[in-house]
Amino acid sequence: MKISPLIIGIAFICLVSSFSMSIAGDCGKLSEQTCIESNKCTLIQNRNKVYFCIRAISACEMGFVQWGETSQSSCISNKECRFVPQSCYCPPNVICRCSGGKPAMCVSEGKISYN
Repeated sequence: MKISPLIIGIAFICLVSSFSMSIAGDCGKLSEQTCIESNKCTLIQNRNKVYFCIRAISACEMGFVQWGETSQSSCISNKECRFVPQSCYCPPNVICRCSGGKPAMCVSEGKISYN
């Protein structure tokens, strides 16, 4: 039985889509602002400088709030985590001197940061 390349292509697209939805979970439905204020989701930026809200996965991401007065303290309360400040990131509800950069991150001490 020979399978059409079109069917293989469609199956691949469905697989990739379901994988990205499982990573994003309900976080993928949040606005950028709600995402950075959530302690269950993480806003990331891809190579094309597009923001995506995904489910917090690592121990350092869980419980971490990316924006607000408690951002740094919500990260360093876990001794194995390191706070990586935002790099010219500007939330949608704020007027900033620069924007388009990466949001603050909370990473494992031994891990290279996203910035």
